Amino acid sequence: MTGRGFMRAVGALLAFLAGAGELLACPFCTGVLPSLAMQRERAAVAALGELVERQDVASIYKLHVVSRGRELLGDAETVRVVTADERQPGALAVLFVEMPPAEEGGPLEWKVVPVDELSAAYFLRAPDLRTPTAERLPYFIPYLEHADRLLAEDAFREFGHAKYDDVAAIVGQLSQERLRAWLVDPAVPPERKGFYGLAAGLATDEADRRLSIELLQRLILEPASDFRTGYDGYLGGYLVAAGEDALTFIEEHLLANPESPDGDVRHAITALRFYHEFGRGIPQERVQAAVRLLLDRPEFAETVAVDLGRWKDWDATPKVIEVLSAPAYQEKVTRRMLIGFLLSCPREDAAAAVDRLRRETPEDVAAAEKFLALFGAGG
Repeated sequence: MTGRGFMRAVGALLAFLAGAGELLACPFCTGVLPSLAMQRERAAVAALGELVERQDVASIYKLHVVSRGRELLGDAETVRVVTADERQPGALAVLFVEMPPAEEGGPLEWKVVPVDELSAAYFLRAPDLRTPTAERLPYFIPYLEHADRLLAEDAFREFGHAKYDDVAAIVGQLSQERLRAWLVDPAVPPERKGFYGLAAGLATDEADRRLSIELLQRLILEPASDFRTGYDGYLGGYLVAAGEDALTFIEEHLLANPESPDGDVRHAITALRFYHEFGRGIPQERVQAAVRLLLDRPEFAETVAVDLGRWKDWDATPKVIEVLSAPAYQEKVTRRMLIGFLLSCPREDAAAAVDRLRRETPEDVAAAEKFLALFGAGG
């Protein structure tokens, strides 16, 4: 298998697995790290400390507040942390021990997050994870795109890890004017703009919704020469805000347009998966029909075959049978995913096509059966 073929196989597998778990508020964000509150909840020890002495390879911190793990510290009022902290005595830090020591009384391995008085207060006041998410999130709203980079990033992480329904429940507390400003602000990190695009699409006020539609459509049409971080969030927000009009627009400009960049199309697939799971205004069958258009593009056929199989969109069967005979669809990964769709399909024409393929290319059918046995794709 070529390197390109392997990566496409992995992409198709991830497309299947994406439907198996709980969808985050930001399915368009990747690599969202745990927030400070999440790290506090998971840590063996969590504390706020003040640097009192710098040594060659370590620093001494005086403990002001111990949020978790006091039993591992005993009566200690200071801790020695192996770190290259070059700040001056008096500086504050959040201190974590992620794992308890292997032996009772063993050394603690500390993680240091430098903070100032503002971010220390933010950390100490942040509601714990036992508080329902929809009640926790409003605490973090004022810190989105805060001038303090640590607070801005941490608040974003809270929203990135929240459930979509929880974010939708409090979206009215987000300033739509600020969201639109962040979407066009070059100083805002691109990896956050996918979430802001989705949040803008969730606008509850009609005037805000119209402004969001106008802005998101403009951002979607902007030319770009490379992969656009956040573009899938623009598409997702546009679908939520404009419904079937947005879907028609995406079909014409991306899915059915052979000149549309591969990266933009892959973003569109992510947005349509999201909408198929959580959207309300467009029937699922209509979304499936849009995704089905990509069976005409061999570079996307294996990915969408997994999605269509998982959605049980058996109306795609005639098209899958047709493209399997085309020269452009002879790559092994592509054929494996398309045949996997037919193996999962209960229709008679699918069964007849599989019987024919067993005679013509038995190795392709065997590969598809092995994939289904391992991952259950399309079931």
